[in-house]
Amino acid sequence: LLVGDGHHDFRGDGTIVRPNLLPPYLAQVDPIRGEVPVDNRFVSVDGPDDFLPEMAVGRIPATTPAEVTAVVDKIIAYESAPAGAWQERAVFVADSNVDLSGDFHAYSDASRLLLPASYDDRTIYLYQDYSSGGAMNSAIRNAFDDDALLLQWFGHGNIVRWGSVQVFTIFDPPALQGNTVWPLVAAYTCLTGNFSYLGTYPQSLAEVLLLTPQRGAVAVFAPSGNHIGAPLTMLNQNLVQALFRQRTARAGLAIVAAKGAYFGSAGGEDELIDTFNYFGDPALTLRLPAAQLSGSTLEASRAWAPPGQPITFTATLSSTAALSATAVLTLTLPAGLDAPTALSASSAGALYDPQRHQVRWSGAIPPGGSQWVSFRSALAPAAAACSQAAVDGQARDGFYALTPLAAAVQPALPDVNCDGRVDMVDIQLVAAAWGDPGYPVRLDLDGDGQIGVGDILRVAQQWPGAPG
Repeated sequence: LLVGDGHHDFRGDGTIVRPNLLPPYLAQVDPIRGEVPVDNRFVSVDGPDDFLPEMAVGRIPATTPAEVTAVVDKIIAYESAPAGAWQERAVFVADSNVDLSGDFHAYSDASRLLLPASYDDRTIYLYQDYSSGGAMNSAIRNAFDDDALLLQWFGHGNIVRWGSVQVFTIFDPPALQGNTVWPLVAAYTCLTGNFSYLGTYPQSLAEVLLLTPQRGAVAVFAPSGNHIGAPLTMLNQNLVQALFRQRTARAGLAIVAAKGAYFGSAGGEDELIDTFNYFGDPALTLRLPAAQLSGSTLEASRAWAPPGQPITFTATLSSTAALSATAVLTLTLPAGLDAPTALSASSAGALYDPQRHQVRWSGAIPPGGSQWVSFRSALAPAAAACSQAAVDGQARDGFYALTPLAAAVQPALPDVNCDGRVDMVDIQLVAAAWGDPGYPVRLDLDGDGQIGVGDILRVAQQWPGAPG
């Protein structure tokens, strides 16, 4: 974490004098502007030509202790705020769709449509949803006031404003409603993150969004250079993937993942990896929605079973969502379990994939309700004594949150004490449990629900020293 503002006039030769508390890393990477601030290079340490970050980095571009305090207070409030509908909301703001630089609605939608189904995605698009800069400004300000997990801009911009017509500027964040949570703001535009520029206004729009107390953004991802739509779209898509599909909650790590996935993309421009700066704490934990299926279970009808005896596995998917929740269930069977039979589900169809040895199901779960999937299988004849066959799986909800599921079965075999051989000790252990209603289930070698002569005979038949 870098704390302190900085600019390019290291020696103070210019006429504009401002604090240079933590000077930027300047590099000639932007094809239009040339030298721009690239904090990314502070963490790209594999030689002078390296620009892939080895760790997350962020800057709080403060010039006073009060500005640092304002950002720290926002982070603490954000990470401790109550859960709410704002966590499910993502706002996509875009410039005109009839522009010489491209269709900004289409650029924005290319990422918006990657959102998992349960998110509440909203658009504020110039000339689609609103017909003027003033109407756009009101809608953007309302979106900040209503809170959201993400608010992103795609369109024209400069250091102090967004829009081919003016839709949002550095003067807007201080006029917003004071809140206790704020969005991560991503700006796919030009120059909004050029914090080192010395000009008429002391701070860029990215800085104002972060530093304004109780208003604006909890973190900002924005460029210091000039860029065009197609490469920006690819970076945008990679960040949406990292945040919402891979659910990378640490903001700085999501940025690193997005830049790494973007690197070398066909049609991409690698300078974006450098010029996009992250403003805020890279360790910030983004408040992704909690898993809706966290109460789900996977159970086996028996913890121990003789090879070949049917075992019933039942997955119960339970939803905590207030609305109908989508769910995808994947259960992977180990090699030690036979292909499933009697595959059934409470609704829709469960399928078995023999190539992957997986059971799969997808469907909707009613609010506060549940669905189940069941199948039978058996331990393979070659199961080893005291081994374990575990069915591992996961239930994925409409936010792509994963709930792990597992159920294990062990083979009930004559080597009941797991010493690698069958002998008199094994016979004695089984015989001692005869008639005991609380017998260890691993001793029920014939799977009939009790300890009897059949279990003793199974051990005796495997004992090398048995008569005959």
